[in-house]
Amino acid sequence: QAPAAVNAPQRPVRPRKPEQSTFVTVVGGISMAFGVLGLVGGLGQMLLMNTLIGIMEKDPSVASVLDVMRAMFWGMAIVGLLMSAFVTWASWALIQRQNWARIAFMVMSALSAVASLLCAPLFLFAAFAMDAGEMQGMGAMVQGTQIAMAVLALVNLGVSVWVLVRLASEPIRAEFGAASAKRSRAPVSSSA
Repeated sequence: QAPAAVNAPQRPVRPRKPEQSTFVTVVGGISMAFGVLGLVGGLGQMLLMNTLIGIMEKDPSVASVLDVMRAMFWGMAIVGLLMSAFVTWASWALIQRQNWARIAFMVMSALSAVASLLCAPLFLFAAFAMDAGEMQGMGAMVQGTQIAMAVLALVNLGVSVWVLVRLASEPIRAEFGAASAKRSRAPVSSSA
């Protein structure tokens, strides 16, 4: 008599899901949080600026510059909101392992690295270009702030390059390729 395990019905073997890296999920989640925060902050800024412009309209001495201020503010606010919306959308797509989002994040990381590389020396130059007379009182605080901004720019440079290199790595590319292949094989439902 055969053992019971041999005669037991065999379960179908399910194909293994491709491994999803924690790195991509975390980068997407953090970026999505910053994107949503940017949207909320941008809307709050618009409300605050409208209130301030409303108050300033009562002063006839600023009437000549009010239209220019309003145009500059609205232009910057709209660009900021669009950028925050794009980051939020791209973050969601990155979490969903869509390859266009991986490429978009690589481009954003490269641009961020270039900006950091340009800003850090400017902050350091501004910090050390102050003469001894300016170093009294607020000058020292300004110098410290500029040095801190240079350090933050260098940290941002390192993080941006790290994200760029990781997103360009073979395992991450393969993960996005597997997700893309899975989406292309998904059955399309017809509504007839």
